[in-house]
Amino acid sequence: MYASVVIVVCLTFTLYKMEMEFIFRRFSNPSVGPHIRVETMKPEYSYKNISTLWNAMDRLINNQSLYPDGEFVDEAIAALRKSRIIRADIWGARVSTSSYKWQLTLEGGQKVLFKPAIVNITNKERTSDCVSGCEHPQYEITGFTLNRLFKLKNMPYATGRRLSWANEIEPVATDALLNATIVLEDGDVCVKWACYQMRPKTYCFKKGVIEGAIIYWLDNRLVRERYQSKGTAHHEFHVRGRRLDEFQTLMPGEKDFCQEFRQIRTYRKDNTFGHVLDMAVVDYIMLNYDTKHTYIANNCSKAAINLNIIVDYGLSFCPVDDVILLAPIYQCCNIRRKIYDALLKHQFNFTKVFLTATSDDPLFPLLLEQDVIDMHNRLRTILALVNICMKKYGEEGVVLDI
Repeated sequence: MYASVVIVVCLTFTLYKMEMEFIFRRFSNPSVGPHIRVETMKPEYSYKNISTLWNAMDRLINNQSLYPDGEFVDEAIAALRKSRIIRADIWGARVSTSSYKWQLTLEGGQKVLFKPAIVNITNKERTSDCVSGCEHPQYEITGFTLNRLFKLKNMPYATGRRLSWANEIEPVATDALLNATIVLEDGDVCVKWACYQMRPKTYCFKKGVIEGAIIYWLDNRLVRERYQSKGTAHHEFHVRGRRLDEFQTLMPGEKDFCQEFRQIRTYRKDNTFGHVLDMAVVDYIMLNYDTKHTYIANNCSKAAINLNIIVDYGLSFCPVDDVILLAPIYQCCNIRRKIYDALLKHQFNFTKVFLTATSDDPLFPLLLEQDVIDMHNRLRTILALVNICMKKYGEEGVVLDI
């Protein structure tokens, strides 16, 4: 059944592939073809006192979102890209095993996580489990972009930034960071690091220019509780009572196991269950098998209690394309309305919209051309599966307003 669906959908996608490739080339190379007008964000933030902006970002968090709609997000992103760094420290292997990270403090006291791009986006060296290797900070920015496009608003701000070691980092670096860094005579800056389940290697940044992703730091703003104790949601869906190969043979909407899943204490709440459905969509579009750091806001201001938060997309775009990531969608035959409406809205123009949304990022292009095309294809695969469910249960039985 699934093989037939995938074949039909893939044939449909062929009609759009040439258009997608043409759009991608026009965005990547402005000299090719007629220009597409790109709506870019404001280059500067308007807050004279940067602490006022950080406080505003904090106050706007509520139990539905980490950020609002509109231009405020663009101003926040601009501030993350441009604010002066007043302290730089290494985020050590004791805390993080899969990615080399720094913790930076920006003027005004705002902390951020910085993930340097220690490998090129063309480097997809992985083991078969899809959760090993070096993280790509570009994927974090991609995750945040999809989070905005799909109106989820539960992933911390993330944007690209280029840093000068000599001018921005070294003068404010801690001894720990300085001792872990080698500066060569030609100006290259090097670090030795072992990505998760990989041998240690030396990675160098040419001429001391370090590209990476700035990620808004939530500590001291939200107390987060990790709730998926046995791994990711799709993992839960195929380890509790059934084997993975059994799930691959199940038809859409055989809801017995979904009903069992809803009996797990954590997933009885509609908002948490809806969050699992949302994660399945984004995880599949980005082929992310590493969604384990999902939290529920707890013991914080009443405005933000029960907000589901998702982080860590650095190991996305695994070479294994497996529909099991969509298990919550096709087993429960449910999807949340807000993300379903977003998928419908972008089913024909996703490639153009994604490239427009990321065209002003300092790390643009964030992805390889084929990765963008494949995301568009997988978006349409999700809609095809939802349509199968609708034929069985109708739209009211599938699309949830939760």
